[in-house]
Amino acid sequence: MMQEDITTKYLNHARQNQLVQRHTVPVMDLPVCPKCERAGFRDRGWKEKKVMVCPHCHYEGPSTVILRGYMKEKLYR
Repeated sequence: MMQEDITTKYLNHARQNQLVQRHTVPVMDLPVCPKCERAGFRDRGWKEKKVMVCPHCHYEGPSTVILRGYMKEKLYR
């Protein structure tokens, strides 16, 4: 029960930005920002270097995981 509450709380945190909520790609397929742990957007260079940009904290750089994998592996803090 407690784990479910933490999971729901993190998912709400990850989807907090309005740009992410309105994006046409399913949220679970978006990359996770390593700085603020929110969902971000794939940027130029995604295919080669997994480059992403975060609309919340403005991080630009590599991301190692998408939200689906982040949730599956329980990597959230």
